[in-house]
Amino acid sequence: MFNIGWTELLLVTVVFLIFVKPADIPFFIKKIIKFFYMIKNYISEVTDEFKAELYVDEFKKKNKEILKIEKELKKLKKK
Repeated sequence: MFNIGWTELLLVTVVFLIFVKPADIPFFIKKIIKFFYMIKNYISEVTDEFKAELYVDEFKKKNKEILKIEKELKKLKKK
């Protein structure tokens, strides 16, 4: 998802353990998990909005085609 390799993950973990007190580790882990869930939910919402917008665009195109066909049929009926 983020293209993080094992070396980067190990480096981040070591830096995290050096700078964070052992008593604060659970607090920071909870905050990190909440942050990732927030990002996941945001990405999901954006994806849903794009899908809905694409559906609306497809609907408008189909509707234009139908209206065009209806006009042609009316012209044919008048003849």
